[in-house]
Amino acid sequence: MKELKFNQKKIENVICKVFPNAEIQSYKKFLTGLVGTTFKVRINNPNRSIVIKLGKLKDGKKIQKNDKILNYLNKNNIPAPKVYYSSTFDNKFITIMEYSFGNVTKYEYKKANQKMKKIILFNVGKN
Repeated sequence: MKELKFNQKKIENVICKVFPNAEIQSYKKFLTGLVGTTFKVRINNPNRSIVIKLGKLKDGKKIQKNDKILNYLNKNNIPAPKVYYSSTFDNKFITIMEYSFGNVTKYEYKKANQKMKKIILFNVGKN
């Protein structure tokens, strides 16, 4: 898969839609990502780490489904990162989400039993 580039100035402009006074301190590419390229981004104002996921336009449905799953889990008090923003920009999809410590979601989902997987997937389709 061709890696999507991190354009700091353009991405900082999108981050400001969620955190109006934010400035990027640093960023680091994750080694894993379900669809696209994922970065841990440290910002000021507010002082926190967030996750930026970049995906190709052709993968839009996968990205939107992943964001829906995270929102469903979060809404139902199942530990999952909060999605702050999800849209298109600069001919790619971008998701801005909460950074959380712990295991990678795709590995945890793989470990879930069939009943739990069915419940999650069924309910995501309703939201």
